Amino acid sequence: MDQHAVHERILYEKFKETADKTLTQPLLIPHPIHMPGKAMSAFHEIAPMLREMGFETEDFGHDQIIIRTIPQWAQKMPLTPFFEAVLEDLNDASTNNTIQSHQKDQLQMKACKAAIKAGKTLHESEVKQLVSDFLISPSNYTCPHGRPLAKFFDKAAFERWFLR
Repeated sequence: MDQHAVHERILYEKFKETADKTLTQPLLIPHPIHMPGKAMSAFHEIAPMLREMGFETEDFGHDQIIIRTIPQWAQKMPLTPFFEAVLEDLNDASTNNTIQSHQKDQLQMKACKAAIKAGKTLHESEVKQLVSDFLISPSNYTCPHGRPLAKFFDKAAFERWFLR
């Protein structure tokens, strides 16, 4: 097993479960975003979907919005580029896909950074817990980035290693 990849998958599934519950975090300093031209009316089209995902926003003048609350998965995400991408994709009718893609990217990065590092020596109890969590994980074939978590060998392959 790749201990980093396995732990990353386990954490990703836990973070994803938490993100689905839409835990939110108020911002200490509200984040303003400039909405030039038709962007403001486009924003109003998707505001209910964003609110459902945990973004609390309000108009701030005729060409700006203020973000007051964000979903927990978006804590370290640069908000202005995210909103620009969502509004840009509104024309392609793929706004929901863009939001889900950003959410997945953020959760993957968070899981990767929090996971056990490759090569770290684990105590027996940590190994047992990791294997136990791995076996009950709903998706235990690849890490969130698509790398395999474990390699399985049948008896014949194992015996070939030892020339049997």
